[in-house]
Amino acid sequence: MGIFKAGRLFCTVVLIAFFVTLMGCASTGQLKAVDEKAQMALDKANAAMNAANNAQAAAEFEAENPISDDPALVDRVVRIGNALVPHSQRQNIPYSFKVVDTDEVNAFALPGGYIYVTRGMVEFVEEDHELAGVIGHEIAHVALRHSARLIENLAAAQAAIDLVTTSSEELERIYQDNATQLAINAVTQIVVNGWGRENELDADQYGTIYMARASYDPFEIIDLFERMGEQEDSPSDPLALMFATHPPFPDRIARVRETIREYRLG
Repeated sequence: MGIFKAGRLFCTVVLIAFFVTLMGCASTGQLKAVDEKAQMALDKANAAMNAANNAQAAAEFEAENPISDDPALVDRVVRIGNALVPHSQRQNIPYSFKVVDTDEVNAFALPGGYIYVTRGMVEFVEEDHELAGVIGHEIAHVALRHSARLIENLAAAQAAIDLVTTSSEELERIYQDNATQLAINAVTQIVVNGWGRENELDADQYGTIYMARASYDPFEIIDLFERMGEQEDSPSDPLALMFATHPPFPDRIARVRETIREYRLG
């Protein structure tokens, strides 16, 4: 999760591997390999529905949360986001940058490159350099495919219940029936629980690299973390969710400093 959350939703490799492993239990209890036709059907279904289901999950999120149309806020976030994307490992997907109209100080990315920064965060940062660090962190979640483990767990639970046949037609139906709900479940997991300590620190590392390569000062994200950390012992409501879903700020600052030294970004 943003500073804070991100990721692409449907990891083809994870889903294919899981379906290949579980599909086709014979009456003797032995597993049999998926046939070529079934594999092609799964590939086809995944390719066709990936973007659509990511978009639907994002649309449901936006239907339940106020999205700002303030041109000054939105243009600022979009401008900085677009400057960072060319420096990420995944430039071949269409990123979307939007502002959530809430006082909460946070940011997060949903599967498929849908990145959100709250109005509270835009108002909390003191300059574009800090905001670049925030958005870079979210882009890193997407670029590093942090949704893979999450989708693996969600798909595993669903597949264990629903996977009952090896026919290609039924396999495609199962995937299609569950894909949208997996997307929605992933969004809930991302927003509420974040990505976990190591993923968050990795996003800090690569977000720092992106912002430096886009000519933003990487030391500014340290200043932002220090101001946030000063409120960690008695967090106000706008910062409460971020404190609950991310590593302690001293750890995050240490990772950023290490990245600046290692990649000679200063």
